[in-house]
Amino acid sequence: MRTSLLSIILALTAFGLRAADFIAGVTITNNATRTTGFNPVYVGGSESAGFVFKFQGDTTNTGALTLTFGRSTDGVNIETAPRFTFASALNSNTVVVAYTNWGREIIGGAQYVHLISIQNADSAGKATNATVSLVPKKPN
Repeated sequence: MRTSLLSIILALTAFGLRAADFIAGVTITNNATRTTGFNPVYVGGSESAGFVFKFQGDTTNTGALTLTFGRSTDGVNIETAPRFTFASALNSNTVVVAYTNWGREIIGGAQYVHLISIQNADSAGKATNATVSLVPKKPN
């Protein structure tokens, strides 16, 4: 899995695109919601963006992790509604790399995307070494 993620990052870098981390290498505690320590990611002028959420569980549990995002035109004032979410599940002790594309319907005319919260609904399992990244893609 690490080789695959590294290959994706190297390929994106070769095309002049760089991943920006909302947060990197943290632990998301069980039965908790983290709301601090996130960096906004600049997406101004981007047509779309590639979204990557990587983490590893520390038990055999498979509870849900839900990330909530908001957009901003100035990097400070973040929309309160509508916000959008992305969910993935712990997969025991296996590393999970979730990847998806965000198009115009999500990026819109925003200049920044903010990670608002990460909720771990699992009763016992933590998500370790969690990294949330975005790769803005410029139009052709």
